[in-house]
Amino acid sequence: MTDSLTVCLQEIENAIPQGDLLVEEVSAVSTYWHLSHSMLVIMGIVRVLEHSKADQYRLALNLKWWFIRLRGSIPRGRGQSPKMVRPEGEIGVSRLEEQLVQCQKALLLLDSLPSRAHFRHPYFGVLNKEESIRFMTIHSRHHLSIVQDIQQSKGRVTK
Repeated sequence: MTDSLTVCLQEIENAIPQGDLLVEEVSAVSTYWHLSHSMLVIMGIVRVLEHSKADQYRLALNLKWWFIRLRGSIPRGRGQSPKMVRPEGEIGVSRLEEQLVQCQKALLLLDSLPSRAHFRHPYFGVLNKEESIRFMTIHSRHHLSIVQDIQQSKGRVTK
């Protein structure tokens, strides 16, 4: 069930050696920020899923979530990340590698969680385990796409 997230983590790992790049025409933050943010989101959601009470999950329709889910992508520049998943301070290779190891452990834990484990997304409402995995995949791909665009714009690097 977490295969799509495993692929995302492999792509994150492959992006690290390209270096920390910033192309302000593409994004106001650097590639390492996007990679770190993606991993912080994965670790944070898995932590919330782990501590959720599965018996309290209630299905609720959220049109914003269904639009994003059907589309399979998040429009750029629309949302604001919660402070807890915004990387702060210096982001280097060692920090990213540590986060990668933590994410891999989180995915192992995620596999063992009940299907009714859930978390409340600030825009998309309550998502169960399957929906959470789908969200984390869409979210990670969103940021990996930005990283790829920055890397392809290397001639205009401002960092």
